[in-house]
Amino acid sequence: MALRTVFVIIAAFLVTISECQQQNDLKSSNETAWTDRGFGLQNESSASTVSTTSAADEHNVTDHGLCRLTTTDPNIHKQVVQMLGNQRMTLIEYQLNFSNYSHNPLTINVAGAYDAKKWSRVTTAHGQTLLSLAFNYGVLSMMTLTLGTKTLNVELQDSPPGCMETVSDQIKIESVRQLLMRDFDADGPIKTVDDDRICNEIIEDDAGYAKFRQKCCYQNSITGDVECTTEIGNMWLRLLQTMLVIVRLGLVFLGPSLFVSAVLSMSKDSVPYVVRRTSEVET
Repeated sequence: MALRTVFVIIAAFLVTISECQQQNDLKSSNETAWTDRGFGLQNESSASTVSTTSAADEHNVTDHGLCRLTTTDPNIHKQVVQMLGNQRMTLIEYQLNFSNYSHNPLTINVAGAYDAKKWSRVTTAHGQTLLSLAFNYGVLSMMTLTLGTKTLNVELQDSPPGCMETVSDQIKIESVRQLLMRDFDADGPIKTVDDDRICNEIIEDDAGYAKFRQKCCYQNSITGDVECTTEIGNMWLRLLQTMLVIVRLGLVFLGPSLFVSAVLSMSKDSVPYVVRRTSEVET
């Protein structure tokens, strides 16, 4: 009986993860209206390709049109470093806002990006895997998958003032990415190297259907180039998907027999109801 209970708990947990992935797939398959707005800017990023920018080219781009962004709170950089170091966070979700604008420029005219004010800082493959799940994965997993994750609200300011309001959507995204890859230290080196990555959600046109992908960028420690990819190569994710298939097949073929055996075991332990008479029955 104890073994059966453990089996049911594991099956419920795996089905929860499956529901997260299914809801995320529904989100990407049902949204088609976005594809008519011109996603030519996203052709360079696909699920099977990796875009690369050399360190020299990155410096040239910075000198040719990117807005310089800084935080209004100078302690944000130290706070992020502490969260990544002492608290060992695997996923930090940034909610970006601009205090010197009446309307957040990351919510206006940002083609190809979904919710451009929301970015993620991941430190392991596990953190990047969480981004592929549905937004309510925490509730469905009874908050077990939210361990090591945190949300941080950050106020930014641009230089020259008003820059983010006038530049193109590509420049907006690149300006934000440059700052976030340095953990909000505008003059510091890139901190997201190899497994440490900065991700934002983009919209890709896939034969008339809108596909939502997480575009994660990092610096290659060997070449020094900045690379961006939408592919999540995680052995544990593939193992989880295989286990889900096995559990589903097991529930289909073994579920009825387990249910019948459980009912029979409960019936064997039943105790007859006995009423003791206080007096003899008269005949």
